[in-house]
Amino acid sequence: MSGDRPSARAALLSDLWRDRVQEAAAWLRGRGFTGGTGLILGSGLGNFVDAVSGPRAVDYADIPGWATTTVAEHRGRLVAGRAGGRDVVVMQGRLHPYEGLPWDALLLPTAVLACLDVDTVVVTNAAGGLNRFYRPATSW
Repeated sequence: MSGDRPSARAALLSDLWRDRVQEAAAWLRGRGFTGGTGLILGSGLGNFVDAVSGPRAVDYADIPGWATTTVAEHRGRLVAGRAGGRDVVVMQGRLHPYEGLPWDALLLPTAVLACLDVDTVVVTNAAGGLNRFYRPATSW
């Protein structure tokens, strides 16, 4: 897809934030972020990006309209490259309502992935445990 050609999926968005999503998607397309599989990584899986070949990365703070994450172990970067024989766009860390973010900020990254023509998304999370002695992992 061309770096300046909007995705047909953008037409499905509400008028309230279509421009915001398209601005972020166009900015990312211009840097080679398009298509394939999207991965939204939760706690403990951020190092998955080490397995991405030919990685290109941008901080969330640099993407127009994106919020940054404040959660420990969430790097706050979007990484594109190849993994498992597929093109991937990886959110290294995700946004949460308990960070005080409005819903449109929480939903924007998913809408942008769709407008980058990502066809499959895998969302991970650390569901936690019932044992009060469990601690977050820092490495594999």
